[in-house]
Amino acid sequence: MKKLFVLSLFLLLFILLSSPTCATWAPQCTFTGTDVASLRGIECIISIFLNIATALAGIAFLIMILANGFKLLGAWGNPKSVEEAQKGLTMAFLGLFLLITAWLIIRFLENFTGLNLTTFSLQILPP
Repeated sequence: MKKLFVLSLFLLLFILLSSPTCATWAPQCTFTGTDVASLRGIECIISIFLNIATALAGIAFLIMILANGFKLLGAWGNPKSVEEAQKGLTMAFLGLFLLITAWLIIRFLENFTGLNLTTFSLQILPP
């Protein structure tokens, strides 16, 4: 089961990272003029990585819910299996809760301070 999960995760990452639409995940990564490597590339890489990590967190939540739900269905009254499945479901919902809470805190700070915290940018670099 773990090998299948790891294999599917790598396959998903390969599909996501090999598509040309990855550049649309970071709107500030559109370059004009020469395509010379600069520090702006680091900004784009980190921005794309954060967007992919957020998407993978949602996918991981979905996989954990499905896996532990099927484990709970197949427990057949075995107390140990039921407890493991319930712990897995609790951890899945706790992770989703922490992800949403972190996002809400960032949005609150963004509205309270007026700073743009949801877009990664290095302010020391010229546009």
